[in-house]
Amino acid sequence: MILRKPYAFLIKYFKIIHIVLFVIFGYLTFKLRDIYTFLIDYVKNGYGYATSGRYTSVLMLLLIILVLISAIFIFMLMKEKQKPVLFYKVLIIYSSILIIYWFVYHNFFSLVNEKELERLTVVFYRDVTAFIYYVNYFYVGLTFIRGFGFDIKKFSFDKDKKELNITEEDRAEYEVDLEFDKDKLVYFFKREKREIKYYFKENALVLTIIGVIILLFLSGYIYFNFIHGKIVHHENSIIAVNNIKYEITKSYITNLDKYSDEMNNYHVIVYLNIDNIYDEDILFDKEKFRLNIDNTSYLYPISKSASISFDDLGSVYNTSTKVKKNTVSNYVFVFKMNNNDYKKIYFEILKNADYEYEKFSLEPKSYTRENKDIKLNEEIIIENTKLKFLSYEINDRYSIKYEECKDSCNTYTKTINPGLNDIVLALKLEELENRELLENYLGFRYTYKDKEYNVSSKDIAVIDYLDNVLYLSVPKVIKNADSIIVTIKTRNNEYYLKLR
Repeated sequence: MILRKPYAFLIKYFKIIHIVLFVIFGYLTFKLRDIYTFLIDYVKNGYGYATSGRYTSVLMLLLIILVLISAIFIFMLMKEKQKPVLFYKVLIIYSSILIIYWFVYHNFFSLVNEKELERLTVVFYRDVTAFIYYVNYFYVGLTFIRGFGFDIKKFSFDKDKKELNITEEDRAEYEVDLEFDKDKLVYFFKREKREIKYYFKENALVLTIIGVIILLFLSGYIYFNFIHGKIVHHENSIIAVNNIKYEITKSYITNLDKYSDEMNNYHVIVYLNIDNIYDEDILFDKEKFRLNIDNTSYLYPISKSASISFDDLGSVYNTSTKVKKNTVSNYVFVFKMNNNDYKKIYFEILKNADYEYEKFSLEPKSYTRENKDIKLNEEIIIENTKLKFLSYEINDRYSIKYEECKDSCNTYTKTINPGLNDIVLALKLEELENRELLENYLGFRYTYKDKEYNVSSKDIAVIDYLDNVLYLSVPKVIKNADSIIVTIKTRNNEYYLKLR
């Protein structure tokens, strides 16, 4: 095969070739910036829409291949004329990396619209793009200098043309031997191996230092981006995120509200201690805490209005909660689930703007419920409050005399009237510390003409509480009921006090 040497062409159009390379690298920088911006937004928002044709076009690939071919021919020219070749040798390697980059990211953008990608994966793609994006500016600058010849001393092209010594040989035809010379190839590799070996021996100290630095950098990068981010903590572990300590003490799953009534959905309950060492209260963003269900769906804490059904468990966290300064606060996190079908549940805490999370593995338990029959004068404890019923009465109404003293003492009479078609059930108790306790949990059931009726704490009407007597408005038929049972139903316990 007869080919013509391209050296004369390359020398004649040396500046123009580098101006074209400058334009190509400018275009590539623009495309890399688009890719980099997309990946930043994807990491921030957790999703994104893209087409491979927009970000990794065929034109982009063809231009990279053109850069590679140009770099190879200029490298051959410089080597032939015994000029410095380092820039073009590195350019060949860099343009080869860009070709690999194009194929990898072309495949990446084809997957973006098909499924939600792990943020850590996208962060890795973003960081690689950032590195190549900034390196590209280096080639924009150097091709600009070589194209427009600003460095007079090094890149005076009139001088280069003389020094390069264009002769007829640079235009001469030559024969390409397509036969494979095995011995020549073996000799070439042995010689290169020997030269590399001598080079490493002569520069062992410097290369060792550089190698250690690179190893430490890569080790740190791999640990913080791929290993540390995948560490899963367990309940009762204490971790620190941005100097704030977190500890999950226990977790539960339930479909019962505080009245022990079944709800339409299951809820995961997480008890979390937060140690805020700062001198100001902190209001976290909504995304700060979330529940990860099988790495497929993510739930956030319930709203303030919905937390009423769980305020018996403690201080329920919601998006308007401010974490108190300089103290350890105990919060109950509640997450509403679509169903109870799951394999693994994680509680996650946002670490940074890259949407990386610290992860706790949860093994939520079910609340154990105790059912117990009690009698009059028997003491029970509910939410750390002692409770003892002494007696009861049923009447149409009550007239209560009581005394009030200001400047002088006066006696008054108060009439306790029930609601329409009701009568009054009076329950005498030992001194009651928390009236709301009974209003929240006390109900009753009764049997009338062989039919059982239930009245929950939500439907019961408390008229008043005077002199340790609780007055309730109840249906009139209770007066003739076959049985009357007072019920006290909390999330974990149900007590039954049989009055009749």
